[in-house]
Amino acid sequence: MQRPEKDPISPHANRLVAYMNGHPNTILAYAKYFGKEMNATSARMTGIDSTGITVKVTKEEGDEVEIIIQFKQQLTSHEQVRGVLTEMAKEAEDALNLPSTRPPSPPPTTNNIHTPFIWPHPLHIFSVLAFLIIIYTPDYLTPEPLLLLHEHTNNLLRSVQWPVFFLHLFGTSTVVWILAKKGESDLKTWFMWVGFTMLLGGSVAKNLWIEKEKNE
Repeated sequence: MQRPEKDPISPHANRLVAYMNGHPNTILAYAKYFGKEMNATSARMTGIDSTGITVKVTKEEGDEVEIIIQFKQQLTSHEQVRGVLTEMAKEAEDALNLPSTRPPSPPPTTNNIHTPFIWPHPLHIFSVLAFLIIIYTPDYLTPEPLLLLHEHTNNLLRSVQWPVFFLHLFGTSTVVWILAKKGESDLKTWFMWVGFTMLLGGSVAKNLWIEKEKNE
C-alpha cells in the first residue's frame, strides 16, 4: 500500500499490524465483508496507514491475494485507529451474522476521584494542640507553681519534636502521592488533607490510605 508523506499512522503501523493479527477472525471478517472475498479461509493484515488496511487473504483453493480495504474517512491520528477498526468489525460481523470478536466494553467505573476530607478523632486534635501550647508557651506566661513542671515537660517534648516532624513529613508525602494518583482536582480537598496531615500527622494519612484501599 502506498502511504502518503508524513502519514500519522505509519510510525505505529508495525505495532498495530502485530496487534490485529492476534485477532485473525476479525481480519477474516474484514476480508469477507469489505474485501468481498467470501470464500476466504484465513486472512492476516500486512499494512495499515491513514487511508486503509492491506490484508493478505488465503482462499479455499489455496490461492493468496492481497487486498486493500479503504477507510470511509482518512484518519488524522493513530488514536482514531481503535475506534474505526472496532466499528468496521461490528459492521462486518453484524452483516455476516458472525459471533463478535470485539473485546467487551469496560465496566462503568464507580470510583469517585473526589476524596472528601475525613476528620481525625477530636482527641488527636486536642493532643497536638496541647503539644504545641506546652512547647511554645513562654515561661513568663506559666504560673510559678507549674514552672518547674513546664520546664521539664518542655524539654522532653522538644527532644522528640524533630522525629515527630519527619513522621508528619512522611505522612504528608503519602497524602500528596495518593491524591495525585487519584487525580484529585479540588483545591479545598488538597488543602484539607495536606494541611491537616502536616499538623496532625499519621492519623490523617491513615484515614486517606484506608479510603484508598476501599476504592481499589
